[in-house]
Amino acid sequence: MVAKILYPEREVSKAKEVQCPAGECTNIVEAAAQGAADCIPLVLNIGGIMLAFVSLLALLDALLGTLGSYVGMDYLSFNWLCSYGFRPFAFCMGVPWENCGLVAELLGTRLFISEVTTQNHFNTPH
Repeated sequence: MVAKILYPEREVSKAKEVQCPAGECTNIVEAAAQGAADCIPLVLNIGGIMLAFVSLLALLDALLGTLGSYVGMDYLSFNWLCSYGFRPFAFCMGVPWENCGLVAELLGTRLFISEVTTQNHFNTPH
């Protein structure tokens, strides 16, 4: 909607030519069941991608922890890097400087993983 306002079409729209075929379902229950059955592969795909991405970030976190233990930085982790990388953004959001590290960790976790993991991290006491 905003794109149409900012960049209006100057030629004839192709959207008028789009036609939706009539559904094959005969009632609402059959349509709901068909819709649920069509969504299962999509949901499994999203879950698989999420699992793979979280696993890769866990691997990166473990590698950073191992590297940190070799050089005397036992606190080196992905969250620690995020806490320094996103600290200016947290400060620009109006967070007091003494809390910017924690908020920056949450921002990094939210950006790279998901809100579910961030909520679990947020609920643990510090």
